[in-house]
Amino acid sequence: MIRLLVLLCLAAAFNGAHGAPRALVPLSPAVPSGRGPAVLLVPGLGFGREIYDFHGQGLAPHLASRGWDVWVFEPAPGANFAELVGRELPAAVGAVREVRGGPVVMVVQGHGGALALAAAGHELSGQVAGIVAFNTPLEWELPNPVLGGVLERGGDLGSLAGGEGRAELQLLYAHGATLRPDVAAHFSAEGLRDLGRPLAREWLEALQRGAPVLPGPSFRERIARVDVPVLQVLALRDVVAHPEYASALRERAPRARVTVRELDRFQGCAEDYTHLSVLLGGHAPKDVFPHVVAWLESLR
Repeated sequence: MIRLLVLLCLAAAFNGAHGAPRALVPLSPAVPSGRGPAVLLVPGLGFGREIYDFHGQGLAPHLASRGWDVWVFEPAPGANFAELVGRELPAAVGAVREVRGGPVVMVVQGHGGALALAAAGHELSGQVAGIVAFNTPLEWELPNPVLGGVLERGGDLGSLAGGEGRAELQLLYAHGATLRPDVAAHFSAEGLRDLGRPLAREWLEALQRGAPVLPGPSFRERIARVDVPVLQVLALRDVVAHPEYASALRERAPRARVTVRELDRFQGCAEDYTHLSVLLGGHAPKDVFPHVVAWLESLR
């Protein structure tokens, strides 16, 4: 059974230390295991928590049904990079640890996931047991003119669901993907979030500069400090966060004990996965999720 409960009762406890955690949703495992760390799923930039749990399907319910204590987090709308690493992520991790105790495993994606990796090397040091990283770029470069145009116009991803913007979303997230019918029909309207002009500008400038600007240690220094196991999942057809921009994690984080899984037809997958289909594709439960489950089991 999945409990959809926003933990408002935890907000007061974290107002002083971290700032109030936003939508933090626990999913009760169908068969509670009592073993292993809690799993905190963090959406990428521009995605809501639906990327992990869309109409009762996705990675979050998949893990919960196998006994994992799963929490899905969504940052405050428009939170900038400094707020994400310094306030939002520490609040979410702190809230889960308040309930469960011990370090957590984070599942992250894309450029937002790269910021979570950076937080693991500084603000969240000692609080994270491992990280599943779906195409988290270490080299920040503008991947294509379509994303650049969307960010220049203010990053209103949710507003692109209708009209001409729908074609841009298709190119960015789903071109060539095999999606569940409900995802293809409704995700752009339900699962995307408008970035707001300040965050869209910050993302675009980071891509143009080559790295995000964060408080304290630099992005590169933070990544070098990550010292926990990482499962790096690379979707070949991700045109938002190209796999080649993410592939240098072993070199950039030499203490991180990185396991790499590439997802493409050469590896026996049903498709070359995109930024969206790697988590909500019709074949993801067979091609993608077992890698995550097996790796999480290795942490128990």
